[in-house]
Amino acid sequence: MSSPTARPPTRERILTEALRLFAEKGVDGTAVTDIESAAGLSPGSGSFYRHFDSKQDVLDAVVEGILEASAASQGERLREADAGLLDVTTLRDQYLSVFDLLGNMGQLIQLLAREHERLPELAQLLASRMVETGVATEGRLALGVEDEQALGAIVLSALSGYHLATLFFGAPPGGVDRERFATALAHLVLGADGKH
Repeated sequence: MSSPTARPPTRERILTEALRLFAEKGVDGTAVTDIESAAGLSPGSGSFYRHFDSKQDVLDAVVEGILEASAASQGERLREADAGLLDVTTLRDQYLSVFDLLGNMGQLIQLLAREHERLPELAQLLASRMVETGVATEGRLALGVEDEQALGAIVLSALSGYHLATLFFGAPPGGVDRERFATALAHLVLGADGKH
């Protein structure tokens, strides 16, 4: 006999559903009662306000969660770079984890595309954090590149461009799957010998 799947905690359900609704309808187009209903709470019961003060508070919490996930990923990449463990396979795996992060950010990207004028600081914050992630790893590889920030931006642009092109066209560019793309990018970054 199988046990029923446990429901995520209320706060987590609110975060998940608020982001989905914000991406679909915009922040202003989403009522608190919409969020409550989507999260399985009684609309108008005030349950939302037991966890958050406002819709902006929810949006801030969503962004913070994404930034924490990005920082955790960056921390792992830096430990591997500092330990001299970066080879093509390890760097490929790190790039694949960035694809996963971008996938998890899909609704936030959709929200930013929809409300870029309203949320310019958020767009800038996410972009700068993602570039920092690339700079932090690639900058420690000692590849002889003078402009580490440019290298980080190139890697980020390659990864995000591939991700967005796949979403836009419905298939990977050139039919090259994520693993092949990440492997080729790691070879480009590490050079001919494929080792740091």
